[in-house]
Amino acid sequence: MLQNNLKFYQEITLIPSQEINLNFLMGKVFGSLHNLFVKNQIDGVINVGISFPEYDLENKTLGTKIRLFFNSNEASEKINLKEFLKVYVDYIHITNLRETPSNVKYAIFKRVQKKGNKYRLARRYSKRKNVSYKEAIALYDKYDQKMCILPYIKLKSSSNGNKYNFFIERIDSEKPGCDFNLFGLSINSGVPIF
Repeated sequence: MLQNNLKFYQEITLIPSQEINLNFLMGKVFGSLHNLFVKNQIDGVINVGISFPEYDLENKTLGTKIRLFFNSNEASEKINLKEFLKVYVDYIHITNLRETPSNVKYAIFKRVQKKGNKYRLARRYSKRKNVSYKEAIALYDKYDQKMCILPYIKLKSSSNGNKYNFFIERIDSEKPGCDFNLFGLSINSGVPIF
């Protein structure tokens, strides 16, 4: 069995309210976590992984929970979730630090970005790969269909103020790890699923 480096976790639960939409709240909390990670980064990498335990592809939702995994108690103390997210105290619940159960499965949560204008990309692809334009369009249509079924978070860029959809894909994995980007996601490091 692989060694789980993510020995501890904290869970944020969004509290349903008539005052604030859960999707809006998810965007605010996730955006705040990103800002927190930016402040605590080392060369664009953090040692905090995020999962969405209620991720549901069929209903296209991330659910109401965000789970953060840490490799040490000190890493959790450095992040200090409860202090950083105190502005949302009426809308979220944050657990104390807990030990990650043993014998868990793993999944990778990664961002999937829209590649751009599919017609322009298809023209370039057909020239580069010497395939017909029709074949290239079909390839990008499949990619667009994948994007349409993934759960997403509506975010607002802190650099330019633009709003965008942040698509998240879950892939089962055998491999735990500690290589996470500034959103707490990874293309190759799994986080515990339970």
